Amino acid sequence: MPPPASTAPRPADGAWDLGFDDLGSDSNFALKTFHVRNAEDAGGQETERFLERVRAQKRLTASNARHWAPILDGGTAGTVAFYVSPYYPRTAA
Repeated sequence: MPPPASTAPRPADGAWDLGFDDLGSDSNFALKTFHVRNAEDAGGQETERFLERVRAQKRLTASNARHWAPILDGGTAGTVAFYVSPYYPRTAA
């Protein structure tokens, strides 16, 4: 498996500056991260809220809910919370 491609998110809307097609990658997963941006978030409440949403999405997909991407992995690495899901080139947005 090739190493994952990475790109920087735009702070304003969380969207990616580049897509997998732009990078020439054949990756088939997406990594979503949550970074603490200010002192209010440093207490962990926002990180825990993010992780609770990850757990909720895992429960939805485990119950065969439609239109939700399955969560392959999730958790924390240092001060960063994350989840990994399959990459879908098109979304409802």
